Amino acid sequence: MTVKIKYLILAALSLVGSASWVSPVQAQANKTRPGSYTKTPWVEADFPFYSSVLDVRNLPAVSPHDNLTPRGLILKVQADTWVCFDTDLLRISAVWVGQGVAPKAQAPFSYPDGKSKTPDGQNKLPTILGEIWTGSGIYPGWQSGTSLSKVDPREPAPSVKEIGRGPLPTNYGRFNSIELRDQAAVLHYTASHALISEWWSTEGALDNKIIRRHIAATHLDHELVLVVGAKADAVHVSVDNPQVEIKSDSNVVYAVIKSAASTCDFTLTLSKKEVTQVHAVEQPSP
Repeated sequence: MTVKIKYLILAALSLVGSASWVSPVQAQANKTRPGSYTKTPWVEADFPFYSSVLDVRNLPAVSPHDNLTPRGLILKVQADTWVCFDTDLLRISAVWVGQGVAPKAQAPFSYPDGKSKTPDGQNKLPTILGEIWTGSGIYPGWQSGTSLSKVDPREPAPSVKEIGRGPLPTNYGRFNSIELRDQAAVLHYTASHALISEWWSTEGALDNKIIRRHIAATHLDHELVLVVGAKADAVHVSVDNPQVEIKSDSNVVYAVIKSAASTCDFTLTLSKKEVTQVHAVEQPSP
């Protein structure tokens, strides 16, 4: 055995020995290290959005029976005001006032206990915690023309029970990005080739609460339908732009955007009391 090889073997043995020996102080620290952390809420108090499945199928009075969002962006408009944006169908699947989303599945479920695992299937999914104001069905949130269609244009999944079918065909629209501006989440997407920026705001409390959906649309070349959804009886819907007309089909409210110009900025307002005047809000600062 050469001297060089001998020293290499000794060096390797010393590394093994040093790795296996731990000081009493270090050993005590290691006992609390695995799985040890300071428990905090899953949703950070000052963060304006996160992604989650959302199950709103159990509220038939407002929400359709199939209202399940496999890929949703949960927008925290205010501590008690929440919106779920379906990135596949470009729809607002729910607007509600309350505590947020029940941590029943995926990471929120396992976060407090690393040994827990989300059960398979669609029986135990995140649901809303609070009072729902609007809910929409499994069809595009933006549509061409002036009439509402409640048909899902996507190819069906292999299982009829599977609601998730992926994004819409590109001619219907496509979600592009979410941007954080002045602590507000601004959504960017296309709708029938028009470019849409959307953000939300709120004011007031209880029966005086007002929730506003702000839309900035460019590259418009034809009329569009924007789905508001089925609403609670106490909720009123209004708009601040004469280019936009509020209509309803059965219990579903929608807005028709006229093609008088290539751009259209407007605000849809949800409120418990009728709003006589709506003030438009500029996009949040970068």
